[in-house]
Amino acid sequence: VLWNGRKLQHFQPSQGLRQMDTFSLYLFMLYMERLVLHIHKLNREGFWEAIQISWGGLPLSHMLFTNDIFLFYCATEQ
Repeated sequence: VLWNGRKLQHFQPSQGLRQMDTFSLYLFMLYMERLVLHIHKLNREGFWEAIQISWGGLPLSHMLFTNDIFLFYCATEQ
């Protein structure tokens, strides 16, 4: 596990989290925050092109929900 760019010590999980456990939502949000920052970085560097829904509208690259994420990317025929 990387935390703020540093590798944490190895740990062995002993049991899972229940689906409605508040800690699982917290872990999901921590991961999503890092993923969204990475998507923005890829977008700035030209490796990820978000979709345009309307002329002059804001680009759409992702949508986050309670425990889901939708990713949007402009594809080419290549």
